[in-house]
Amino acid sequence: MKIGITIVTHHKPFLIKSSLNSLSSQSFKNYDLNFIFIKGSGIKKTKTYRRFNLLASKLKNSRYQLSMDSKEVFNIIKNHKKTNKIHIYDNNQSLDSGAWIKYISKKTWNKYDYTFFLMEGFLFKNKYALEDAINFIKNKKPNMIMLGSELIFHTKKVIKKLAHNPYEKNINKKKMNDYHQHNIDKVLKEFGKVHNLKIIINNWKKYNFFRKDNNDIVINFVSPNYFNFFKKNETICKIYYKGKKYF
Repeated sequence: MKIGITIVTHHKPFLIKSSLNSLSSQSFKNYDLNFIFIKGSGIKKTKTYRRFNLLASKLKNSRYQLSMDSKEVFNIIKNHKKTNKIHIYDNNQSLDSGAWIKYISKKTWNKYDYTFFLMEGFLFKNKYALEDAINFIKNKKPNMIMLGSELIFHTKKVIKKLAHNPYEKNINKKKMNDYHQHNIDKVLKEFGKVHNLKIIINNWKKYNFFRKDNNDIVINFVSPNYFNFFKKNETICKIYYKGKKYF
């Protein structure tokens, strides 16, 4: 069985370093290691981005644009001893998702019996995790498996910032929020053309994706800058104290 592993990277050296250390500790070693490197900051000046760029330029300390790629990250993956190939894609503001779409469309992964699509920052639970996954594949022969997930605390204050607020007092923020919501509606309209989508979404309701815990909501991925020193320590204590509930 031919196994490929592809890791997407962009701008955080510590993430890819951690992942490569975790990967090197695995008991299973017989795989081709490929990388996706997302190049650029995602800034676009084409006609389709004109409205967005105009709105973003009027926002003080705007962080709507994505960060530039890291040369250090590229050097790490370039010089890694097991690197087979690096696929370089321009950042089109969809970052990981856009890069995966481009990579999947090329079908270079199709030469493997199975390919693991991993994101920079992943960590294996133990040194046999990859070997166990391979054994599962051999026995069950699945078309696709989901290996893991991200689980992070968001405060309700952050959720309110992320949500669309029709009563936003800052006129520039309101215009950006309205524009953002307009584009989400357009995307959902396209998804609405998928057969039986409503049934699929309704079936999701039986799964507990959003778990509430006191003043926090457990969802996925958040910047550490959202939490002050005390909140970070409080969150760490919660995770250790209620470990069985969250992992």
